[in-house]
Amino acid sequence: MEPDVLTEAQRAQYLIDHCSGGSAVDFAKSIGIDKTRLSKIVNGKLRLNGLFDTILNAYPNVNPQWLRTGMGYPGDLSTELLRARYEKVIAEKDALIRTLQRAIDERLDSSKISSKISEKP
Repeated sequence: MEPDVLTEAQRAQYLIDHCSGGSAVDFAKSIGIDKTRLSKIVNGKLRLNGLFDTILNAYPNVNPQWLRTGMGYPGDLSTELLRARYEKVIAEKDALIRTLQRAIDERLDSSKISSKISEKP
């Protein structure tokens, strides 16, 4: 009995699910292609070949043999998923910090103006 071998389309979908938390847009960006091209790969209309090195550079924990042939273990992709999630959380927190810093700066500026006005005779 031969082991199950995933098609290129199935491998692409597996990578989207496990490397980008199911976001095709994020996965496409991470390997430098547009979502339309990725959609065609997932639907079996285009092949993954030509993207193997790009994918392996973006996701070094992917097993190269599995990526090229569909045989073997995909690799330890849990770290990639965690990294993607943490990067997203960090970006959201950074944006919140910038927003709060602007609000603080605006308050400080307005309190300086108020104190100057109240100081005038």
